[in-house]
Amino acid sequence: MIAFATFLALGACLGLDAIVIEPEWIRVTWTRIPIQGLDPALEGTRIALLADMHHGPWTGAGFVRRAALVARAERPDIVALAGDFVHHGAKYAEPGIAPLALIDPPLGTYAVLGNHDHWEGADEVRTALRAHGITLLENSNRIVEKGGTRLALAGLEEIWEGAPDVGAALRGVPPEVPRILIAHNPDAVDILGDEPAVDLVLAGHTHGGQVVLPFLGPLLVPARKDRASGLFRTDHTLVYVTAGLGEITPPVRFLCRPEIAMLVLVRAHH
Repeated sequence: MIAFATFLALGACLGLDAIVIEPEWIRVTWTRIPIQGLDPALEGTRIALLADMHHGPWTGAGFVRRAALVARAERPDIVALAGDFVHHGAKYAEPGIAPLALIDPPLGTYAVLGNHDHWEGADEVRTALRAHGITLLENSNRIVEKGGTRLALAGLEEIWEGAPDVGAALRGVPPEVPRILIAHNPDAVDILGDEPAVDLVLAGHTHGGQVVLPFLGPLLVPARKDRASGLFRTDHTLVYVTAGLGEITPPVRFLCRPEIAMLVLVRAHH
């Protein structure tokens, strides 16, 4: 009887954590990103990567606002938004995207669409992003300057619902300019080739698995499982996948807290 009661209590605690505590418990991670030949003027550039806000029935605008204020406090130079702004309806686009403008980094905020944005209302998401001064990159790029040195931010269309074109995304970027590519799904790295070269890919989509089990790892990853979260290297580039902020059904997180990834560019040393 005591063992059964203990089991029930443990289950209740785990359920409370997964349903109530972890989904609201935002963590900020810091990762140094080595870039070959990085100009000293770009050394220390901070990029805040946010993804999978999924504003909707499970994730409210207040949570998105809190995440934006947490990101702003880390003083990023650039913000990358890797898609999936809404869940269960285009009506969630405007109120869920508006708080993200609070971050207001000096070199701009850049976004791509996710599969849920296409499913729920891509036009409404595009309109809200543009209304709040967020640059939408759909197979396109922008070049920013810091200390007289240029850095390219490019974005791919979503690989499930769009027509991703790496060549178009990087068109016009001089070869000596470092390239950072935002792609919602980390499996987009499979369409990269040696040329044009990309220094870093930023992605979301996986939610880090949303539920991570001891010894087994992420429970469900809608991409290659070894791309669930964190920094890894492919044959062509470095990739950082954030565990994201919101949830889809079921709205739980376990051993996988919502993440704001702060990425610091540094010069790679051989």
